[in-house]
Amino acid sequence: MAETSFGRFFAKFSILTVARLAGALAAFAANLLIARHFGAKSLGEYSFILSIAAILGVVFSLGFSSVATVFAAELKAKDQQSSIGSFLKVSRQEILVLTLMAGIFGACFATFYPEFLGGFGLTSVLAIIGFAMVAAFISLYSATLIGLGRQMMGMLPEAVVRPFVFLFALIAAAVSGFTLDGHMIFHIALTSAVLAFVVLTPPIGRLISEATKSTSSGEKQRWRKSAYPWTVSTLVWDYFIEVHIILAGLLIAPVQVAILHVCFRFRVLAGFGMRTLYALLMPDIVGANAEGRHEEVARKLQRTSLISIAYGVSVMVGFWLLGDLLLMVFGEAFAAAKPILLAVSSTILVRALFGPAPSILSMSGFQVPTAVVMATCLVLSVVVSLLVYTDHGILGIALSYAGANAVASVVLWFIAKQRTGFDGSVFCLLKR
Repeated sequence: MAETSFGRFFAKFSILTVARLAGALAAFAANLLIARHFGAKSLGEYSFILSIAAILGVVFSLGFSSVATVFAAELKAKDQQSSIGSFLKVSRQEILVLTLMAGIFGACFATFYPEFLGGFGLTSVLAIIGFAMVAAFISLYSATLIGLGRQMMGMLPEAVVRPFVFLFALIAAAVSGFTLDGHMIFHIALTSAVLAFVVLTPPIGRLISEATKSTSSGEKQRWRKSAYPWTVSTLVWDYFIEVHIILAGLLIAPVQVAILHVCFRFRVLAGFGMRTLYALLMPDIVGANAEGRHEEVARKLQRTSLISIAYGVSVMVGFWLLGDLLLMVFGEAFAAAKPILLAVSSTILVRALFGPAPSILSMSGFQVPTAVVMATCLVLSVVVSLLVYTDHGILGIALSYAGANAVASVVLWFIAKQRTGFDGSVFCLLKR
């Protein structure tokens, strides 16, 4: 039975990892095409706009996408799946309300006070807001399906459909002889995101149709109380990268932004494997915790720690050996960026060493500590980046990012261990 279970896990992990790797390679090919054919300036402009839209997407989701996996796994374990549709209805309503408010506000500024938006016209503003809304829905739907154990359906549209559509559209534009700036490229990215959203919609629609007809105000309040703090946590945890790219875009030339962008994209590529591991392993841990099987939770956390640390070490060794070759593909300007790549990628290993503390805290009802710690570390990273970029350039920004993430990982591990009694770090492997 154990061998069968491991075999199924390994098969799922392999398929999802290969799929995400293929999608990530498509995204890298798209970035390479932009840099080589449309110019590093266009890549810098595009990455800057995309970062703004991605951050807005986190804000629009109001944290619901961050807790969706936990609630879906918990409700499934308690055989209350009809409540999942109710959770989705509440989440969707709040995303739409916030999107409408942002759209009205943005349209007014773009029309009457365009100077306050740094040259962004009405079309660009509405495209950014539209992208943010779609990104919020994709994240919410994907996380819900993962929590229900439907990882394939939850992850493949975002991991495969979106990057390949984006790449093929760019190839078509290049072959047709079009000259694209960062704004035009972003509109293509928006189209690819919409298609991924469309693929995710049918299974979510079925869940919503099965929703509980009446949901208590107390239950809605519990969902909101859990979700809202994650807006801050997700913003600074998952989008630390975008914040630093925006910061770099305000401080340095577009070509330097493009170099930082490429190094971060390699770090995201490597992070896909870690996210896949957690997507496969955490729903079972959350379900066991919801049913009070704490000894099983501890055993599963040990397995998660062992696998994730092995993966983190592999990432660092791989980039140490192949980093120069991978970066040279993008051009001579990227040749000396290996130290930057190693710095930003070190966060994967550090997070593996100290375990999935945010998820452990979330499944135990402690969302606020993660938000406070991550917000503090973001401020720390930004301040240090501003102090060191003049002398050390984008390497200083990369080291600030890595250092702040390391501090956050250690502090959150300590808080999770103290508050919940669960230890998902390397130290749990020493226990019998």
